[in-house]
Amino acid sequence: MEDLRAHPLFQELPDPSEVAVNGPQDFHRFRQDSLQWALLHNGRLTTSRMASILGFYEPWASKLLNIPRSLSGHHKVLDAWQHLIATPCTLQDLVKSTYVMQQERMEEQPAKSFQSKGAARRHRGKQRSKLQTETARSFSPSSADDVWTSSSTATFPYDYAPLPRNVQRSTFHVQTVGQARMIWGSTQEATSILAAVNFFGSLGGVVHEIGLCPLETQPLDNVACLKSRQVSWGQTIPLMGASPDAIVTFPDGTIEAIEVKNHAPFRTGGKPGAFSISDVEPYLEIAPWHIPQLQLEMLCLGPQCRAVNFMSCTALKGLLF
Repeated sequence: MEDLRAHPLFQELPDPSEVAVNGPQDFHRFRQDSLQWALLHNGRLTTSRMASILGFYEPWASKLLNIPRSLSGHHKVLDAWQHLIATPCTLQDLVKSTYVMQQERMEEQPAKSFQSKGAARRHRGKQRSKLQTETARSFSPSSADDVWTSSSTATFPYDYAPLPRNVQRSTFHVQTVGQARMIWGSTQEATSILAAVNFFGSLGGVVHEIGLCPLETQPLDNVACLKSRQVSWGQTIPLMGASPDAIVTFPDGTIEAIEVKNHAPFRTGGKPGAFSISDVEPYLEIAPWHIPQLQLEMLCLGPQCRAVNFMSCTALKGLLF
């Protein structure tokens, strides 16, 4: 994800320690891999639990909607309920966590090098992109410190050339196909968003990193069923929010959400603990259990959001919007 954040055409969020929190209007500025983003989910109804709360995974409903048996079960709504009755994160909690991060960073680095290496590299990379001429320059690991260079072809505006120190090899110990699929989805998300950066960039759009968008920042006039009710967030109605994988903005001021689904090529093998490889084609339809997630994302982004771009991504057979 750090290399994607360095892309000249991608608008990344600031480091969590640099976010000034004055209210819910600032919650979306916390990255989805930050502690603050995780804290904001406490006691809040978010997209990951929306289908559970609506009863989609109950035995009779899942059968009607053709939901896979592995996703179904009454335990889904019970887990969602336990999550909703948790104590929500307060503004003071966020401010405290940010302060602690700032103190830890100051202790780890001298004052003159307060900026992290990752932040410095992203800044240098984006500054270089502004100074580049239309003539593509070649990449030299010994002389360049950024991982994105102007492309010499018309396929993509920038080529990816990771530095050796940025190539991380990790070993994951998994016991089930479900675990393998979850790891696959998280590790491939940045690559899928890069595809969106290239595609929407060619249309004049700009892809942005986004955190949790709380519904309480949106005017209730946009929600028909709440217009005539006295609403107290967290009291008469639960706190709600959504975290699209990214958003894209256009010159006319409109916003569209981006939701990525990476389909892992792993299937259960013939032996216990063994997996087989069986890649699938990108899906042509959106599964019913994803619909509540997409609707809540649009609602939480506000009236300027007119669409959600659903990306079905595979390992070897491409992707579809």
